[in-house]
Amino acid sequence: MILFVDDDVDFSSFCIEELNSSGFEVTYADNPLSGLEYLKNHQVELIVSDVMMPDMTGFDFQKAVKTNFPEKTLPFIFISSLDDPQAVIKGLETGADDYLTKPLHPGILAAKIRNILQRQSVGYRREFRGNLAALPFVKILQFCENQAITGIIEVFTENKNYRLDVVRGEVDFEEIEDGFDVLEELTETDDGTFHIRVSDVDFSSIESSLVEEPQLKIEKPMGMLSGINSGKGILQIQTEFSEMGTPQIITIVVHRGRTVHKVVNSNLVSFQREHLEEAIKIQHNRVEKELSEKLGKLSEKKTDPDGKPDYNSLFEEGLDCYMTGDFKGALFFWEKAKQLDENNKILQVNLNIVRKKLGLGE
Repeated sequence: MILFVDDDVDFSSFCIEELNSSGFEVTYADNPLSGLEYLKNHQVELIVSDVMMPDMTGFDFQKAVKTNFPEKTLPFIFISSLDDPQAVIKGLETGADDYLTKPLHPGILAAKIRNILQRQSVGYRREFRGNLAALPFVKILQFCENQAITGIIEVFTENKNYRLDVVRGEVDFEEIEDGFDVLEELTETDDGTFHIRVSDVDFSSIESSLVEEPQLKIEKPMGMLSGINSGKGILQIQTEFSEMGTPQIITIVVHRGRTVHKVVNSNLVSFQREHLEEAIKIQHNRVEKELSEKLGKLSEKKTDPDGKPDYNSLFEEGLDCYMTGDFKGALFFWEKAKQLDENNKILQVNLNIVRKKLGLGE
């Protein structure tokens, strides 16, 4: 959804019609205050805003969005009849993703929007938004722990919002007021959205050693996405070209919100778009074929060499029981898992919650 904010109704109607024909869904606000009101109850992917408007300029509108909705890191495109270079500079310095001057060809605006959203759609990013119905909160904690994330987890529900600091993959609930009550509430919540933001790394202390690398001008190829039913959920396969660091083609396989397989190919013989798309297709199809051949093994319960369930299997069984209200079953599997990993903090917190549910105390 694109939010288009401009007091010029005729110009806005013209642009919105063209954007709709380009496949974008657009909602319109004829002033910034209406735009702010809309953002209170709706999710948008990008904002297009005029600069000169009554009551509030586009620059002030962008500032108000950041102040009132810190959880929404939205791309901004300014459009204006002001072609003064200083106005353009000011717009870009506020953090806008682009600044376009009127008269404006709607096709250019559509192309700009598409490029910005495509850049945000790359699988490896500094932030991620998701749906709690698809990924329970316990799984979110597991993901942060596995990735050793330092940053922020924000959870937005109908009645309440939460903000949790994550340090090296761990949330210290003992330092949060009513922390374990908060964890219990979040564990039982499946209606809402979450936002993971990873902290930027401060390289200022080693800035003097920076070496500028020549940048290849590469026209970004289309990636591929497919899925295979494993019998215990969908294995999602995604293949993309990445220019981060060494140019490479990356395929990741995600199962139940967790990356279970990754293939990286940096031996690329050509950076022409058609050649990259062909390489993406070959790699994606190869991984898909390999997974299909191993599907029987993937669908079986993972066991150690002695035939005993491993920690992850026990944890998953316990979580499935908990989510269906079988607290005794959850306690059984999680106590078994604790025998394999006595120091796992997430597991201990889950055990405390389920024991409380069963009236057993902690």
